[in-house]
Amino acid sequence: MNDLHDQYLRQGEFIYTGHVDSAKCFAGNNKILLRYWTSDPKAKKLLVYWSSKSDSLLLDIPEKNIRDSTEVYITNMEEGSYYFELFTFNKELKNRSVAYNIEGNVYGSSYQATLRDRGIKSISYDAATEKLIIYWSGAIQNSVGNEITYRSNTDEIISKWVLPNDKETLLENISNDVNYRTAFLPETNAIDTFYTDWKKVELNFPLKE
Repeated sequence: MNDLHDQYLRQGEFIYTGHVDSAKCFAGNNKILLRYWTSDPKAKKLLVYWSSKSDSLLLDIPEKNIRDSTEVYITNMEEGSYYFELFTFNKELKNRSVAYNIEGNVYGSSYQATLRDRGIKSISYDAATEKLIIYWSGAIQNSVGNEITYRSNTDEIISKWVLPNDKETLLENISNDVNYRTAFLPETNAIDTFYTDWKKVELNFPLKE
């Protein structure tokens, strides 16, 4: 019966470095943020594999409180979904841990091409008070708001942020050049905001110069 165990006993005892305790991926524009936690003081190196181990990154694990996380940006990545394998080692790059697996997404030009501006239902303007009101169409999925810029009657460029569920926006002391763009987060915790191109608001009535 001991024959089954003897072959392993002859190899000696294996000592593993403690694996990554936890990790999270945050989507970005042709990059991803990897945040991880380790508690084993012997863990000094982190090896990250992705794309079926055809790409990898070897990093030092900094000295830190075990409750603190470490963040790593992986850049110049093609758009798509990724499967990451994380291994820790001791300072001599020995005693590899078991793998910690995590998935994440990277966005880029293909996602950008799908974005559309939030629509404008109507616009009203009061020439006496130089106030303009924009009435918006419904909110767009994954949109986090609109950015509006316009030129005031004192020749300043004013910027204003519009929340996704705002039904109307008041612009005061307006003179000219009203433009807007719509902002998107592809995922709730994404690290990069994507924007549509600036769009000029067509006004069918004269404004004060």
